[in-house]
Amino acid sequence: MMEQFNKDQAVVYNTIQHYRSDRLSFLKDSYEAAAQRDFILGAKLVRGRIWRRSAAGAGDGICFADPADKETTDRDYNEGVPFLYRAPGRIAVIVASHNEYSICMQ
Repeated sequence: MMEQFNKDQAVVYNTIQHYRSDRLSFLKDSYEAAAQRDFILGAKLVRGRIWRRSAAGAGDGICFADPADKETTDRDYNEGVPFLYRAPGRIAVIVASHNEYSICMQ
């Protein structure tokens, strides 16, 4: 839909929930697709829900709420934010966070 509707301005956004361990690579792939196909990438970055180990679907690419996996979620999120702000091209970004470090980093 971005390819169709995000030609002159960002109308369609995708929420990138970094609790999923594949979202940083998805974000980077989305950026490449936008650059190649000449549309504005609309991205809203959130950490998202962090499931507990007892949750259904354990092991399906979701970062869990133990310290190591929380760190992975934070690392991916904190890499995704500056990636978009530093990337050349037509990008519209929403940073959804209550974490001061993530909001203020450059």
